[in-house]
Amino acid sequence: MSTEDDTKPADKKEDIQDLTECIQTMLQKVQESFNDMGEQLLSKIDDLAVRVDDIEKHIGELMTSVDAD
Repeated sequence: MSTEDDTKPADKKEDIQDLTECIQTMLQKVQESFNDMGEQLLSKIDDLAVRVDDIEKHIGELMTSVDAD
């Protein structure tokens, strides 16, 4: 009957290395996804800022035209 204690130290070391590589890969993918989402969010915020600026400009123009009347 095989138990955990029967595992050779070399096998345990290899398992730990495999697990470490797997975790590093997973963390890298999570970081890449986080960076992508951050870039998308900043892009949307920039677009929103442009739209707000346009609205402010149009409101200013409307107020000027109302004052002229």
